[in-house]
Amino acid sequence: MTGEKKINTKLIIIIVITVILVLALVMSVAYIVAVNTISNTETDMENNKLEPKKGIIYPLGEFTTNLSDKGFIKLKIELEVKDKNAVVAIENRESEYKDKVINVIRSKTLSEANGKEGMENIRMSIKNELNRIQGSEIIINVFFTEMIIN
Repeated sequence: MTGEKKINTKLIIIIVITVILVLALVMSVAYIVAVNTISNTETDMENNKLEPKKGIIYPLGEFTTNLSDKGFIKLKIELEVKDKNAVVAIENRESEYKDKVINVIRSKTLSEANGKEGMENIRMSIKNELNRIQGSEIIINVFFTEMIIN
C-alpha cells in the first residue's frame, strides 16, 4: 500500500501543479487582454479629443452672377468657420467677402462650373480666397445650399 500511496500522492501533486500552471496561464492571458483593451480605449478617447470640432455655420448669402463666357450661376453659400472670433472677423469684412465670392464665380466658365469637379473647384477657390482675405485659415468649408447653373 505504501507504493500505491506514493503513486497517488505523486499523481495528486502533478494534478495540483498542472491546475496551478493552467490557472496562471489563463490569468496571464486575461491580464494582457484587459491591458490592451484599456489601452485601446484610452487611445480612442485621445483620438476623439484630437478630432477637429465642428465649426459654426455662417450664412454668407445668395449670389446670382454671370459666368465669364455665357450663362449665369445662382448660389446660396454658407461658410463653416472655426469659432466665434471667425464669425466676428467675417461680419467686420462681409462686403469684401461677398465681393471676392462674386469675383471668383465670375472668373469661371460654364464648362468649369458644371459637374461635381467644377463645383468642388469653385468651392475650394472661394475657401482659399476668403481665407487669404483674413490672412489665416478661419474658414473650414464652403457649402452650397442652393444652386442653379444655366
